Amino acid sequence: MTIKRNFYAIAAILVFASCKQEKPEAFQLSIPEQPSYGAEMPGLDSAVYYNKVLGALVGSAIGDAMGTSTEMWSRTDIRRKYGYLNTLSPAIRPKSPEGTWNNNLPAGSGTDDTRWKAFTANYLKQFRWDLSPQNFTQSILSYYENAARDLSDQAVKRYPDALDSTLQRVDWIREWARVSRAYQEGPEAYEMARDRFYGGEMSCAGMLYTPMFGLITSNPESAYTTAYQHALFDIGYARDISGLVAALTQMALHTQDSDSLLNTAVFTDPYQYQDSRLVGRIALQQFESARDYVRKARLESAETLRNKVNLDAQNIPQGDEPPIFNVGGISGDIGQTIQVLQVNQSINSFYTYEHILESSVPKFSPLSPINMYVDQNEDGLINENDLVVNQSPAPNWILGFTGNSSYK
Repeated sequence: MTIKRNFYAIAAILVFASCKQEKPEAFQLSIPEQPSYGAEMPGLDSAVYYNKVLGALVGSAIGDAMGTSTEMWSRTDIRRKYGYLNTLSPAIRPKSPEGTWNNNLPAGSGTDDTRWKAFTANYLKQFRWDLSPQNFTQSILSYYENAARDLSDQAVKRYPDALDSTLQRVDWIREWARVSRAYQEGPEAYEMARDRFYGGEMSCAGMLYTPMFGLITSNPESAYTTAYQHALFDIGYARDISGLVAALTQMALHTQDSDSLLNTAVFTDPYQYQDSRLVGRIALQQFESARDYVRKARLESAETLRNKVNLDAQNIPQGDEPPIFNVGGISGDIGQTIQVLQVNQSINSFYTYEHILESSVPKFSPLSPINMYVDQNEDGLINENDLVVNQSPAPNWILGFTGNSSYK
Protein backbone atom coordinates (compact mmCIF):
# COMPACT_ATOMS: atom_id res chain seq x y z
CA MET A 1 0.00 0.00 0.00
CA THR A 2 2.85 2.36 0.79
CA ILE A 3 4.30 1.88 -2.68
CA LYS A 4 0.89 2.45 -4.23
CA ARG A 5 0.37 5.68 -2.27
CA ASN A 6 3.80 6.94 -3.29
CA PHE A 7 3.01 6.20 -6.92
CA TYR A 8 -0.19 8.25 -6.78
CA ALA A 9 1.63 11.10 -5.06
CA ILE A 10 4.31 11.21 -7.76
CA ALA A 11 1.66 11.07 -10.52
CA ALA A 12 -0.22 13.96 -8.91
CA ILE A 13 2.95 16.07 -8.78
CA LEU A 14 3.68 15.37 -12.44
CA VAL A 15 0.12 16.29 -13.48
CA PHE A 16 0.32 19.51 -11.46
CA ALA A 17 3.69 20.41 -12.99
CA SER A 18 2.41 19.79 -16.49
CA CYS A 19 -0.59 22.06 -15.90
CA LYS A 20 1.52 24.89 -14.48
CA GLN A 21 1.78 27.82 -16.94
CA GLU A 22 5.22 29.05 -17.97
CA LYS A 23 6.09 32.65 -17.14
CA PRO A 24 5.64 34.77 -20.27
CA GLU A 25 8.73 36.40 -21.76
CA ALA A 26 9.11 40.13 -21.23
CA PHE A 27 7.89 42.14 -24.25
CA GLN A 28 10.64 44.04 -26.05
CA LEU A 29 10.75 46.34 -29.06
CA SER A 30 13.60 45.68 -31.44
CA ILE A 31 15.82 48.40 -32.89
CA PRO A 32 15.55 48.55 -36.70
CA GLU A 33 18.61 47.28 -38.50
CA GLN A 34 20.39 49.69 -40.79
CA PRO A 35 20.77 48.06 -44.23
CA SER A 36 23.89 48.67 -46.30
CA TYR A 37 22.91 51.47 -48.68
CA GLY A 38 23.35 50.53 -52.32
CA ALA A 39 24.42 46.98 -51.49
CA GLU A 40 22.09 45.52 -54.11
CA MET A 41 23.48 47.53 -57.02
CA PRO A 42 23.75 45.43 -60.19
CA GLY A 43 27.13 44.79 -61.76
CA LEU A 44 28.24 46.84 -64.73
CA ASP A 45 29.04 45.52 -68.18
CA SER A 46 32.81 45.63 -68.71
CA ALA A 47 32.59 48.14 -71.56
CA VAL A 48 30.23 50.39 -69.59
CA TYR A 49 32.44 50.15 -66.51
CA TYR A 50 35.54 51.01 -68.55
CA ASN A 51 33.88 54.10 -70.03
CA LYS A 52 32.61 55.27 -66.64
CA VAL A 53 36.02 54.96 -65.03
CA LEU A 54 37.67 56.68 -67.98
CA GLY A 55 35.05 59.42 -67.85
CA ALA A 56 35.62 59.90 -64.12
CA LEU A 57 39.38 60.27 -64.57
CA VAL A 58 39.17 62.56 -67.58
CA GLY A 59 36.36 64.59 -66.01
CA SER A 60 38.39 65.03 -62.84
CA ALA A 61 41.40 66.22 -64.85
CA ILE A 62 39.25 68.69 -66.80
CA GLY A 63 37.70 70.01 -63.59
CA ASP A 64 41.17 70.45 -62.11
CA ALA A 65 42.37 72.26 -65.24
CA MET A 66 39.36 74.58 -65.20
CA GLY A 67 40.18 75.61 -61.64
CA THR A 68 43.95 75.84 -62.03
CA SER A 69 43.96 79.51 -63.01
CA THR A 70 41.74 80.56 -60.08
CA GLU A 71 42.58 78.07 -57.32
CA MET A 72 42.18 79.65 -53.87
CA TRP A 73 40.62 82.79 -55.38
CA SER A 74 37.51 84.40 -53.97
CA ARG A 75 34.35 84.53 -56.08
CA THR A 76 34.73 88.32 -56.31
CA ASP A 77 38.27 88.08 -57.70
CA ILE A 78 37.22 85.47 -60.26
CA ARG A 79 34.38 87.69 -61.50
CA ARG A 80 36.67 90.70 -61.62
CA LYS A 81 39.22 88.99 -63.88
CA TYR A 82 37.22 86.46 -65.89
CA GLY A 83 33.57 87.33 -65.45
CA TYR A 84 32.34 83.74 -65.65
CA LEU A 85 34.51 80.72 -66.39
CA ASN A 86 32.88 78.12 -68.61
CA THR A 87 35.91 76.79 -70.43
CA LEU A 88 39.62 76.10 -69.92
CA SER A 89 41.78 79.16 -69.39
CA PRO A 90 45.57 79.57 -69.27
CA ALA A 91 47.14 78.89 -65.86
CA ILE A 92 48.66 82.33 -65.32
CA ARG A 93 50.22 81.75 -61.92
CA PRO A 94 53.61 81.09 -60.33
CA LYS A 95 54.72 77.51 -59.91
CA SER A 96 54.35 75.76 -56.57
CA PRO A 97 54.66 72.20 -55.24
CA GLU A 98 50.89 71.83 -54.74
CA GLY A 99 49.94 73.87 -57.81
CA THR A 100 51.46 73.89 -61.27
CA TRP A 101 55.06 72.78 -61.58
CA ASN A 102 55.99 75.60 -63.93
CA ASN A 103 55.10 79.26 -64.36
CA ASN A 104 52.25 80.46 -66.59
CA LEU A 105 51.22 77.26 -68.34
CA PRO A 106 48.71 76.95 -71.21
CA ALA A 107 45.05 76.02 -70.80
CA GLY A 108 44.58 72.42 -69.71
CA SER A 109 47.34 72.35 -67.11
CA GLY A 110 46.62 70.65 -63.80
CA THR A 111 47.64 70.67 -60.15
CA ASP A 112 48.15 68.17 -57.35
CA ASP A 113 44.50 67.09 -57.74
CA THR A 114 45.36 65.28 -60.96
CA ARG A 115 48.79 64.18 -59.73
CA TRP A 116 47.19 62.38 -56.79
CA LYS A 117 44.69 60.62 -59.07
CA ALA A 118 47.60 59.40 -61.21
CA PHE A 119 49.60 58.35 -58.15
CA THR A 120 46.65 56.43 -56.67
CA ALA A 121 45.92 54.76 -60.01
CA ASN A 122 49.47 53.41 -59.98
CA TYR A 123 49.03 52.23 -56.37
CA LEU A 124 45.80 50.42 -57.28
CA LYS A 125 47.49 48.80 -60.24
CA GLN A 126 50.34 47.56 -58.08
CA PHE A 127 48.35 46.45 -55.01
CA ARG A 128 44.85 45.83 -56.41
CA TRP A 129 44.31 42.70 -54.29
CA ASP A 130 46.31 43.83 -51.28
CA LEU A 131 45.15 47.37 -50.48
CA SER A 132 46.29 48.44 -47.03
CA PRO A 133 47.56 51.54 -45.21
CA GLN A 134 50.94 49.81 -44.93
CA ASN A 135 51.28 49.37 -48.69
CA PHE A 136 49.91 52.85 -49.38
CA THR A 137 52.43 54.55 -47.11
CA GLN A 138 55.20 52.43 -48.61
CA SER A 139 54.20 53.63 -52.10
CA ILE A 140 54.45 57.23 -50.94
CA LEU A 141 57.85 56.62 -49.37
CA SER A 142 59.14 54.91 -52.51
CA TYR A 143 58.15 57.90 -54.63
CA TYR A 144 59.71 60.33 -52.15
CA GLU A 145 62.96 58.38 -51.98
CA ASN A 146 63.26 58.27 -55.76
CA ALA A 147 62.56 62.01 -56.07
CA ALA A 148 64.99 62.86 -53.25
CA ARG A 149 67.66 60.69 -54.87
CA ASP A 150 67.56 62.98 -57.90
CA LEU A 151 68.83 65.84 -55.73
CA SER A 152 72.28 64.25 -55.97
CA ASP A 153 72.07 64.00 -59.75
CA GLN A 154 75.06 65.45 -61.58
CA ALA A 155 72.83 67.74 -63.67
CA VAL A 156 71.51 69.35 -60.47
CA LYS A 157 75.04 69.87 -59.19
CA ARG A 158 76.20 71.34 -62.49
CA TYR A 159 73.16 73.44 -63.41
CA PRO A 160 71.41 75.23 -60.50
CA ASP A 161 68.27 75.80 -62.59
CA ALA A 162 67.81 72.03 -62.83
CA LEU A 163 67.22 72.02 -59.08
CA ASP A 164 63.82 73.69 -59.44
CA SER A 165 62.01 70.81 -61.12
CA THR A 166 63.47 68.29 -58.68
CA LEU A 167 62.49 70.39 -55.68
CA GLN A 168 58.91 70.62 -56.96
CA ARG A 169 58.63 66.83 -56.99
CA VAL A 170 60.23 66.49 -53.54
CA ASP A 171 58.32 69.30 -51.82
CA TRP A 172 54.99 68.07 -53.20
CA ILE A 173 55.26 64.77 -51.34
CA ARG A 174 57.45 65.78 -48.38
CA GLU A 175 54.67 66.35 -45.80
CA TRP A 176 52.99 63.11 -46.85
CA ALA A 177 56.24 61.17 -46.61
CA ARG A 178 56.82 62.40 -43.08
CA VAL A 179 53.47 60.99 -41.93
CA SER A 180 53.98 57.80 -43.94
CA ARG A 181 57.37 57.17 -42.35
CA ALA A 182 55.94 57.76 -38.88
CA TYR A 183 53.01 55.40 -39.61
CA GLN A 184 55.42 52.59 -40.29
CA GLU A 185 57.36 53.34 -37.12
CA GLY A 186 54.36 52.97 -34.81
CA PRO A 187 51.19 54.58 -33.38
CA GLU A 188 52.91 57.19 -31.18
CA ALA A 189 55.14 58.54 -33.94
CA TYR A 190 52.23 58.42 -36.41
CA GLU A 191 49.86 60.44 -34.23
CA MET A 192 52.45 63.14 -33.66
CA ALA A 193 53.32 63.43 -37.37
CA ARG A 194 49.67 63.33 -38.47
CA ASP A 195 48.66 66.07 -36.04
CA ARG A 196 51.27 68.46 -37.49
CA PHE A 197 50.47 67.57 -41.13
CA TYR A 198 50.21 70.91 -42.96
CA GLY A 199 50.21 72.71 -39.63
CA GLY A 200 47.47 70.53 -38.12
CA GLU A 201 44.81 72.03 -40.39
CA MET A 202 41.57 70.08 -40.98
CA SER A 203 42.62 69.77 -44.61
CA CYS A 204 40.48 66.85 -45.89
CA ALA A 205 43.65 65.76 -47.67
CA GLY A 206 42.19 62.36 -48.45
CA MET A 207 39.70 63.94 -50.86
CA LEU A 208 42.59 64.28 -53.31
CA TYR A 209 42.77 60.51 -53.82
CA THR A 210 39.96 58.64 -52.00
CA PRO A 211 37.44 59.04 -54.88
CA MET A 212 39.59 56.48 -56.69
CA PHE A 213 38.53 53.80 -54.21
CA GLY A 214 34.93 54.36 -55.24
CA LEU A 215 35.85 53.20 -58.73
CA ILE A 216 37.16 49.77 -57.69
CA THR A 217 34.83 48.70 -54.86
CA SER A 218 31.47 46.93 -55.10
CA ASN A 219 29.18 49.18 -53.06
CA PRO A 220 29.19 52.53 -51.22
CA GLU A 221 29.94 51.05 -47.80
CA SER A 222 33.00 49.11 -48.97
CA ALA A 223 34.16 52.23 -50.82
CA TYR A 224 33.79 54.23 -47.60
CA THR A 225 35.66 51.76 -45.38
CA THR A 226 38.50 51.29 -47.88
CA ALA A 227 38.90 55.05 -48.30
CA TYR A 228 38.65 55.65 -44.55
CA GLN A 229 41.47 53.21 -43.88
CA HIS A 230 43.65 55.04 -46.41
CA ALA A 231 42.79 58.55 -45.17
CA LEU A 232 45.80 58.48 -42.87
CA PHE A 233 46.47 62.20 -43.16
CA ASP A 234 43.04 63.36 -41.93
CA ILE A 235 41.78 63.94 -38.42
CA GLY A 236 38.27 64.26 -37.02
CA TYR A 237 35.36 64.69 -39.39
CA ALA A 238 37.80 65.25 -42.28
CA ARG A 239 38.38 61.51 -42.34
CA ASP A 240 34.63 60.92 -42.50
CA ILE A 241 34.43 63.28 -45.49
CA SER A 242 37.25 61.44 -47.26
CA GLY A 243 35.31 58.21 -46.84
CA LEU A 244 32.07 59.76 -48.05
CA VAL A 245 33.50 61.09 -51.31
CA ALA A 246 34.55 57.52 -52.17
CA ALA A 247 31.05 56.26 -51.36
CA LEU A 248 29.50 59.01 -53.51
CA THR A 249 31.84 58.15 -56.37
CA GLN A 250 30.85 54.50 -56.15
CA MET A 251 27.14 55.37 -56.24
CA ALA A 252 27.73 57.70 -59.21
CA LEU A 253 28.84 54.67 -61.24
CA HIS A 254 25.23 53.48 -61.12
CA THR A 255 23.04 56.58 -61.15
CA GLN A 256 22.90 60.25 -62.02
CA ASP A 257 19.90 60.88 -59.77
CA SER A 258 20.91 63.66 -57.37
CA ASP A 259 18.70 62.39 -54.53
CA SER A 260 20.27 58.92 -54.69
CA LEU A 261 23.72 60.46 -54.61
CA LEU A 262 22.95 62.75 -51.68
CA ASN A 263 21.30 59.90 -49.78
CA THR A 264 24.62 58.08 -49.96
CA ALA A 265 26.00 60.62 -47.50
CA VAL A 266 22.92 60.17 -45.29
CA PHE A 267 22.80 56.38 -45.11
CA THR A 268 26.48 55.42 -45.37
CA ASP A 269 27.83 55.69 -41.84
CA PRO A 270 29.57 52.41 -40.87
CA TYR A 271 31.49 54.02 -38.00
CA GLN A 272 28.41 55.73 -36.51
CA TYR A 273 29.49 59.36 -36.74
CA GLN A 274 25.82 60.32 -36.50
CA ASP A 275 25.76 59.04 -32.90
CA SER A 276 28.16 61.77 -31.77
CA ARG A 277 26.46 63.66 -28.96
CA LEU A 278 25.81 67.39 -29.17
CA VAL A 279 27.38 67.94 -32.60
CA GLY A 280 26.03 65.05 -34.69
CA ARG A 281 27.68 64.21 -37.98
CA ILE A 282 29.61 67.28 -39.12
CA ALA A 283 30.52 65.76 -42.51
CA LEU A 284 26.83 65.36 -43.38
CA GLN A 285 26.15 68.92 -42.29
CA GLN A 286 28.93 70.08 -44.62
CA PHE A 287 27.42 68.15 -47.54
CA GLU A 288 23.97 69.58 -46.89
CA SER A 289 25.41 73.08 -46.62
CA ALA A 290 27.22 72.63 -49.96
CA ARG A 291 24.00 71.36 -51.56
CA ASP A 292 22.05 74.38 -50.29
CA TYR A 293 24.80 76.73 -51.50
CA VAL A 294 24.64 75.25 -55.02
CA ARG A 295 20.86 75.54 -55.09
CA LYS A 296 21.06 79.16 -53.98
CA ALA A 297 23.70 79.94 -56.60
CA ARG A 298 21.53 78.40 -59.33
CA LEU A 299 18.53 80.46 -58.25
CA GLU A 300 20.66 83.63 -58.22
CA SER A 301 22.05 82.78 -61.66
CA ALA A 302 18.56 82.21 -63.03
CA GLU A 303 17.38 85.54 -61.61
CA THR A 304 20.42 87.32 -63.05
CA LEU A 305 19.78 85.71 -66.44
CA ARG A 306 16.13 86.78 -66.42
CA ASN A 307 17.11 90.35 -65.60
CA LYS A 308 19.76 90.34 -68.34
CA VAL A 309 17.26 89.05 -70.92
CA ASN A 310 14.80 91.78 -69.98
CA LEU A 311 17.51 94.45 -70.09
CA ASP A 312 18.95 93.34 -73.42
CA ALA A 313 15.47 93.10 -74.94
CA GLN A 314 15.05 96.81 -74.34
CA ASN A 315 18.32 97.70 -76.08
CA ILE A 316 18.22 95.73 -79.34
CA PRO A 317 19.01 97.99 -82.33
CA GLN A 318 16.47 97.88 -85.12
CA GLY A 319 17.23 95.05 -87.54
CA ASP A 320 19.68 93.21 -85.23
CA GLU A 321 18.99 89.65 -84.11
CA PRO A 322 18.21 89.41 -80.37
CA PRO A 323 20.95 87.83 -78.21
CA ILE A 324 20.76 84.17 -77.23
CA PHE A 325 21.15 82.83 -73.69
CA ASN A 326 21.98 79.14 -73.27
CA VAL A 327 19.81 77.12 -70.88
CA GLY A 328 18.64 73.50 -70.63
CA GLY A 329 21.69 71.55 -69.55
CA ILE A 330 22.06 68.07 -71.08
CA SER A 331 21.67 65.27 -68.52
CA GLY A 332 24.94 64.14 -66.99
CA ASP A 333 26.45 67.56 -66.25
CA ILE A 334 28.71 67.46 -69.31
CA GLY A 335 28.69 71.25 -69.59
CA GLN A 336 26.58 71.51 -72.72
CA THR A 337 23.13 72.97 -73.31
CA ILE A 338 20.45 72.35 -75.93
CA GLN A 339 17.92 75.14 -75.27
CA VAL A 340 17.97 78.92 -75.38
CA LEU A 341 16.15 82.04 -74.29
CA GLN A 342 15.68 84.62 -77.01
CA VAL A 343 13.28 87.49 -77.43
CA ASN A 344 10.35 86.66 -79.76
CA GLN A 345 10.96 82.91 -79.39
CA SER A 346 9.19 80.35 -77.21
CA ILE A 347 10.68 79.99 -73.74
CA ASN A 348 13.45 77.36 -73.65
CA SER A 349 13.34 76.78 -77.42
CA PHE A 350 15.58 74.03 -78.74
CA TYR A 351 18.81 75.29 -80.31
CA THR A 352 19.98 72.58 -82.71
CA TYR A 353 21.07 71.83 -86.24
CA GLU A 354 18.39 71.80 -88.92
CA HIS A 355 18.02 68.39 -90.58
CA ILE A 356 18.01 68.12 -94.36
CA LEU A 357 14.69 66.54 -95.27
CA GLU A 358 13.97 64.19 -98.14
CA SER A 359 10.25 63.59 -98.63
CA SER A 360 9.67 64.95 -95.10
CA VAL A 361 12.13 62.40 -93.65
CA PRO A 362 15.49 63.44 -92.08
CA LYS A 363 18.46 62.44 -94.23
CA PHE A 364 21.08 60.18 -92.60
CA SER A 365 22.98 58.74 -95.55
CA PRO A 366 25.80 59.14 -96.30
CA LEU A 367 26.58 59.59 -92.60
CA SER A 368 28.31 62.98 -92.63
CA PRO A 369 27.26 66.27 -90.99
CA ILE A 370 27.44 68.19 -94.28
CA ASN A 371 25.00 65.69 -95.81
CA MET A 372 22.68 65.59 -92.79
CA TYR A 373 22.30 69.22 -91.69
CA VAL A 374 21.59 72.54 -93.37
CA ASP A 375 24.71 74.67 -93.87
CA GLN A 376 23.09 77.91 -92.70
CA ASN A 377 25.98 80.24 -93.57
CA GLU A 378 27.07 78.21 -96.64
CA ASP A 379 30.72 78.01 -95.62
CA GLY A 380 31.02 74.28 -96.36
CA LEU A 381 31.26 73.40 -92.65
CA ILE A 382 28.80 72.23 -90.03
CA ASN A 383 29.65 73.82 -86.69
CA GLU A 384 28.15 76.02 -83.98
CA ASN A 385 27.57 78.78 -86.54
CA ASP A 386 24.88 76.61 -88.12
CA LEU A 387 22.77 76.15 -84.99
CA VAL A 388 19.27 77.60 -85.22
CA VAL A 389 16.32 78.17 -82.92
CA ASN A 390 13.92 75.78 -84.57
CA GLN A 391 11.66 73.98 -82.10
CA SER A 392 9.48 74.91 -79.15
CA PRO A 393 9.29 72.52 -76.17
CA ALA A 394 5.74 73.66 -75.44
CA PRO A 395 2.99 71.34 -76.77
CA ASN A 396 0.55 72.71 -79.33
CA TRP A 397 -2.35 71.08 -77.55
CA ILE A 398 -2.91 69.82 -74.03
CA LEU A 399 -5.63 67.20 -73.80
CA GLY A 400 -7.14 65.30 -70.93
CA PHE A 401 -10.14 63.23 -70.06
CA THR A 402 -12.10 62.24 -67.01
CA GLY A 403 -14.34 59.30 -66.38
CA ASN A 404 -16.79 58.00 -63.88
CA SER A 405 -17.97 54.47 -63.33
CA SER A 406 -20.01 52.54 -60.85
CA TYR A 407 -21.08 48.99 -60.26
CA LYS A 408 -23.58 47.06 -58.19
